[in-house]
Amino acid sequence: MQESITNAVMNFLLVSLPEESIWFFTVIILMKRFDLLDKYMWRDKIKWLVVPVLSSIVINLLKYIINSPIIFISISAITTIYIGIIIMLKAPENNILNEKIAYIKILLLVLLSFAILIVLTESLYIPLFLKYFGKSIIEINSVWSVNFLMSIPARMIQFILIIFILSIQNREIYLDVLKSITSDKKISLIIIIFTSTLIVFWTFLIGFIGDFNILSQYNFNKQILISILLLIVPSILLILMISLIILFIEKINRINKSHQNMFSDIYDDDI
Repeated sequence: MQESITNAVMNFLLVSLPEESIWFFTVIILMKRFDLLDKYMWRDKIKWLVVPVLSSIVINLLKYIINSPIIFISISAITTIYIGIIIMLKAPENNILNEKIAYIKILLLVLLSFAILIVLTESLYIPLFLKYFGKSIIEINSVWSVNFLMSIPARMIQFILIIFILSIQNREIYLDVLKSITSDKKISLIIIIFTSTLIVFWTFLIGFIGDFNILSQYNFNKQILISILLLIVPSILLILMISLIILFIEKINRINKSHQNMFSDIYDDDI
């Protein structure tokens, strides 16, 4: 019983809460309710974080304490997130104009986010990991540290998906940035060289580890950690590099616009 409680608590903190929070914020973004994410209003909005917290508690109680079937756990998580968002939207401070709540649309967004962010994301790599290490999902879930390591790639993929969703919301800005990157030969060349080097190094490293059977020298936890690091480290480096370039170009564009506005003001004064 003590082991089950430990697994429930650690998985709540390291796995479920981050996952439910990403799910919760994704639905809000898809609803285009950016007012609920306003950083200047965080003192008023932070109380609604109780929604992913409550959903995470429900999941871990059902999974580790009650040992409920996975389908019942999923339905409970969906229901908790859905009802929590409805309550949040019906709150007077979030519905000043007393607008009608789109119940069906919100349910569809909750289900769509669940299918893409959780089911599809985990299906991309977890079956391969289970087959590679010869473990069952029950064995993975029974050890919180292993479960946490297995969740890291999913968090990375989910983060990338959220960035993609946000970029669609602001597609004109990102299209301008993309044009700036592709039109500059030096920046394009830097990205190509860095990406190619990363792929070549990554391929040789994976081949080296596989040829010499290096993973077998470590225990199961370290095997998973090394495998996940091989998966996410190159991705992180590539994302960081592209993010820095985008931030740099956006800053240059802002400086150019401010200079244009300044010259326009001077020209208007002369007239």
